[in-house]
Amino acid sequence: MSDHNVAEKVTVYQGRRISVVKKTLDLADGRTVTRETIEHPGAVIIIPVTNNGDIILLDQFRFSIEQRIYEFPAGTREPNESTKETALRELAEETKFSAKNIKSLGQIIPTPGFCNEIQEVFIATDLFDCDKDFDEGEDIKICYFSPSSIKKMIQEGQIQDAKTIASFYKAILSGEIIL
Repeated sequence: MSDHNVAEKVTVYQGRRISVVKKTLDLADGRTVTRETIEHPGAVIIIPVTNNGDIILLDQFRFSIEQRIYEFPAGTREPNESTKETALRELAEETKFSAKNIKSLGQIIPTPGFCNEIQEVFIATDLFDCDKDFDEGEDIKICYFSPSSIKKMIQEGQIQDAKTIASFYKAILSGEIIL
């Protein structure tokens, strides 16, 4: 529950997946503040675990930072799509695998200072090939690593993606991944 009232909300920019809004808030102490916020429909992160215990990471070019990074498959929710449906769709689109078992490990909030995006973390097991093409315009290489290799890559700075790091340790703390 919030002790702030939105007095005004103006959309500054409307994109395909996100919007930028300017909100004027009346605070409980009587002050009024204005903040810009990115509104996002939400996303999922998938930790795909193969039958031999390896974990799939993507080596993906990210246009926003103009470099390749290692990250877990992830993606934005479509309208009227459950997070589980999004997770299965993104897993297929980004790895060409589907999963017999997919389990939510809970949520993370990556950037609450300026964005309302909530990401739900899933672990996918019992993977099987599916007939799906990569999304147009994506530059993805599928890589397989042991959990201990991923931990070392995080420690050495080879993995810097925050959602991947947070999701990996969330899976360890939940007992879904054993080092």
